[in-house]
Amino acid sequence: MKQKEVQKLLTLVAKNSPVHLRRRSALLHRILKTRVSVMPPDCRHVDYDVIPLMITDGCLYNCSFCEVKTGMEFTCRSRQKIIDQILALKEFFGPDRQNYNSIYLGQHDALGAKPDDILCAAEKTFKILEIDKSFKQKPRLFLFGSAESFLQKKENFGACMNRLLFYTYVNLGLESFDSATLIFLKKPVSAVVMLEAFKKMFAINKEYENIEITANFLIGEELPASHIPTLVKYIDDAVKGVAGKGCIYISPLKGSKNSKELLAQFRTIKQKNRIQTYLYLIQRL
Repeated sequence: MKQKEVQKLLTLVAKNSPVHLRRRSALLHRILKTRVSVMPPDCRHVDYDVIPLMITDGCLYNCSFCEVKTGMEFTCRSRQKIIDQILALKEFFGPDRQNYNSIYLGQHDALGAKPDDILCAAEKTFKILEIDKSFKQKPRLFLFGSAESFLQKKENFGACMNRLLFYTYVNLGLESFDSATLIFLKKPVSAVVMLEAFKKMFAINKEYENIEITANFLIGEELPASHIPTLVKYIDDAVKGVAGKGCIYISPLKGSKNSKELLAQFRTIKQKNRIQTYLYLIQRL
């Protein structure tokens, strides 16, 4: 490296003082018009190195157990606001965009947005941010989904998502297959719906080459005793004869402090099923 290049590099590094980084962080939040309270666990595939784009706000449920809920009702942002956000992100990241190949469509249930809006956001982001010029290969798209928003999407939506220039990960918050546990969590979704979404997860993973659906479940010493046995049973039943993509993430319930009990529950789930199983610790941006 030439001396001038070294000097330029060191000058750029020196600019990243704590004060400068705090200002950059504040600017990013102003562009997004929110903080990124949580990112999908599938972002581990790119070391959580993603560009966030908010296409929805709030959540369908605002469940009592959730530590990242906003308390806002679920709303979708207009296409114009999304495009304006993409243009602002292009300026914000500048030439550094070439170091990114992954997009997080937020926030807590982006899959609940209209199918055409999701596809438009993905396509516009790829084009405007010039993801194809990234130094990194295999562009990735990440988003959260609820059981109901997942089940409501028709088959042609999966086919359209599969044709995107991204490899797409959708992470579903299922939490439990046990009715008593869902009531305890004040999750207004039935166990039947959760199980139906879990079964569809495997069907989608098998059918589409460029889509991967994953699921989140909870553990915690305060949860009903029926939670773990029911979870293990239905996971095992669903996984039988199925191979390939997809995994499950296990997240400790907020307030759970008995680490030995949590580890025992995690091991029970992990050792008694044949799908990849990981702990999910919340990552923010």
